[in-house]
Amino acid sequence: MILRLHAAGIRRASFFSRWLSVSSPPSPENEFPWTSGALCEDRRLREAVECLHLVEVVCVRKRFHVYDRLLEACVELRAPSEGKLVHNHMRKSGFVPSLFLNNRLLDLYVKSGCLDDAWQLFEEMPQRDCCSWNTMISGHVNHGSLVVACRMFEEMPEPNPVSWAVVIGGCVRNSLFSKAFLLFRQMGLSDSRPDSVVYTEVLRGAAA
Repeated sequence: MILRLHAAGIRRASFFSRWLSVSSPPSPENEFPWTSGALCEDRRLREAVECLHLVEVVCVRKRFHVYDRLLEACVELRAPSEGKLVHNHMRKSGFVPSLFLNNRLLDLYVKSGCLDDAWQLFEEMPQRDCCSWNTMISGHVNHGSLVVACRMFEEMPEPNPVSWAVVIGGCVRNSLFSKAFLLFRQMGLSDSRPDSVVYTEVLRGAAA
């Protein structure tokens, strides 16, 4: 059994190596060898992460594709250890992650409860968008740090409807109804308009 698993790992690494050796960018004919679903199968994600040293010699576009697929699987599996290996590999190899990849990492760290790692990444990010801020705010709400979430919301350059809904919902779930209604009124005066999610949270607070 052990020998079969070892042989399977060698075959996968070899396939990965052959795919990386092709200089052309990703395409339907030259796609990353594992889908996120396949990577979520037993042992596949770890094996793929352990092959990361092979990506250092390929073009940036292909490296992005590898990192993206691996991080997608890490999020699905809630696998922060593997995600940190991918993150560290990007740093050590000199690869500069895009805003999209940084947001994937943020999502992984927050959903896995690694808030310290999320904070470090958030502070290092040269660019942030609404997705970056909302990920951090919702993560702190979900992990019981409503005070931090509210502070981040106040510092957010341009909150969107998702931002308002997350904070108002967090206040309602923590029985801070006065604050929730105050935020609801402030939202009505902002550029964001309440949607069905916000109205649902407000009605839940009114019924409590």
